[in-house]
Amino acid sequence: MADVFERNQRCYVAIQSAFGTAAAVTGSNCCLITTLNTDATQAEIQRPDKTGTLDEIIAQGGRRIASVDLTFSAAGNGSAGVAPDGSAFLQSAFGKAPTVSGGTSVTYTLDDLLYYLSIYNYNTPSGANQMVAFDALVNKFEFSFGGDVPMISIGAEASWVFDSAQASDGTTPSGAKGGL
Repeated sequence: MADVFERNQRCYVAIQSAFGTAAAVTGSNCCLITTLNTDATQAEIQRPDKTGTLDEIIAQGGRRIASVDLTFSAAGNGSAGVAPDGSAFLQSAFGKAPTVSGGTSVTYTLDDLLYYLSIYNYNTPSGANQMVAFDALVNKFEFSFGGDVPMISIGAEASWVFDSAQASDGTTPSGAKGGL
């Protein structure tokens, strides 16, 4: 893998059309971030079976889980009445699509709908590890005020984080490679 500088990291996020189907992203899905961490783990389950020998039975893979943590500024996109870059995160956190009043405002209200996200973590150069977390649901949402720039912190759990290092084996829960 190539050397990666933190400033060369990009985040793209899109709302999925269905669970298990990673959403394709374009340049309009890019959002400014301060930090972005994607992590995947899979527990190993030790089998307690007796075999009649001293040999251990090989452990098997357990449940795959993934997490995403990111922080971004609470700045608008520069135009009144246009949703901010991180609108998909906000929509997933609030559980409802925003109400857009053209040229005036964008308002988020609470509801109980589930919006699954595909969160792409791209790094430059292209030989660096690229990742996508899909089937992600926001489970932590925090505003920080009082500094020079208001910040939003998001935490999400996902089905899996698929990375370019896994691309050769093609093993993902949905059978897709998450667009990588």
